[in-house]
Amino acid sequence: MTDFEKYIADKIARLESLITEKSNRLDFPAWLSVKQCAEYLGVCESQIRKLVGSGSIPYRRVGQALRFNRRQVDLAILSGTVRPNKRLAEQYKPILEV
Repeated sequence: MTDFEKYIADKIARLESLITEKSNRLDFPAWLSVKQCAEYLGVCESQIRKLVGSGSIPYRRVGQALRFNRRQVDLAILSGTVRPNKRLAEQYKPILEV
């Protein structure tokens, strides 16, 4: 394995570790309701519904209810598809700087 490959592998491992750490917050379940997702991102529920309408955030329908996988929400933040409020964005800063 070259030095560059080791560097990339190390960065990926660190990123996965940080995502797992962020995703394992005990105050939020693995699958979030619209209200919980809004709280998780620090935005209003209508913003979550706009993200759903635009296809910017991954979700599943359970009957009439929308559910969001917390880990996929984190990945959407990392990809830049979803932006949390400024306070929460600061928490993601170490991840985004990997």
